[in-house]
Amino acid sequence: MTREPQLLGQTVVLIGGSAGIGLETARLARAEGAEVVLAARNPERLEQAARDVGARSTAAFDATDAGALKQFFDGLGPIDHVLVTGPGPSYVPLLEMNAEQVRDALADHVVMALDVARGAAPKMPPGGTLVILGMGPIGSMACRVAHHLNDCRVIGVDIVPERLQRAREMCSDVIDMNLDDPVEVVRESTDGRGADAVIDAVGMEAHGSPIATAAQTAAGFLPPPMARVMMKNAGVDRLAALNTAIATVRRGGTISLSGVYGGAADPINMMTLFDKQIQLRMGQANVKRWVPDILPLLTDDDPLGTESFATHRLPLLAAPEAYEKFQKKQDGMIKVVLTP
Repeated sequence: MTREPQLLGQTVVLIGGSAGIGLETARLARAEGAEVVLAARNPERLEQAARDVGARSTAAFDATDAGALKQFFDGLGPIDHVLVTGPGPSYVPLLEMNAEQVRDALADHVVMALDVARGAAPKMPPGGTLVILGMGPIGSMACRVAHHLNDCRVIGVDIVPERLQRAREMCSDVIDMNLDDPVEVVRESTDGRGADAVIDAVGMEAHGSPIATAAQTAAGFLPPPMARVMMKNAGVDRLAALNTAIATVRRGGTISLSGVYGGAADPINMMTLFDKQIQLRMGQANVKRWVPDILPLLTDDDPLGTESFATHRLPLLAAPEAYEKFQKKQDGMIKVVLTP
């Protein structure tokens, strides 16, 4: 079976594309069906490179010249990818380096990259694919925030019908894990790339993991001090959601862990994390950091639907029963507001 080229119909811009890594990347991009645009300082070498790879167009200019760089991007149509190959390093003893050399180094390695990003951004398609695992209260709100920002395609994943139905209002698509493998569905819908980012809003829930279920049940019969030691060191966290996130995200993508993992002995597939160059973000909610961004959204317009976010409003005395139903995913219970 012949594999379809992964960059078919896309445009790749290579600044520094007349030699070395830039030229080789141009060859690979062309082999995957892309149209390539080459830019470099040397016109003769650039012309030769264009002939070698069959470039769509070329531009000879100094990319550290912000005006020339802007003019270059202004003359382009839509583009999909940009690669800047850095200039060769210059080694100068620190005590011999003067201010002009520092400015030149910054211009070559930092300022130029910023100028390229500014010039390329308006020409590139918006968005990407965000997959959210778990449509509980955290995952559901993450869908609403992403929907409000409206800058990416959002896919919600769960196994509970009520949660999936609720997610359809804010997600571009939903995946029922009872029926489909989210890894395969996401790969098919992203031409084999995978999601740009995955939010794991499941964490160490035991549902779907028999070993973790048994261990957590056993821990419930132990005295609290012993139970804490067992859950911390036994390594029985449910890693199914994390492993799904690792398999679903694209190379160089980001996984955000908002679900809690409490054990200290779980085996994590570091080989895959390293090979795919995955970025991991995790930790407690930085509430103070985000308050200035969140408060303006809590208005009468209610763009995040916070007024209708709670599925149940109950008296405080009903908390034990409500928690049990929530844990067992019964009665469509997703978010509960308890009234004293």
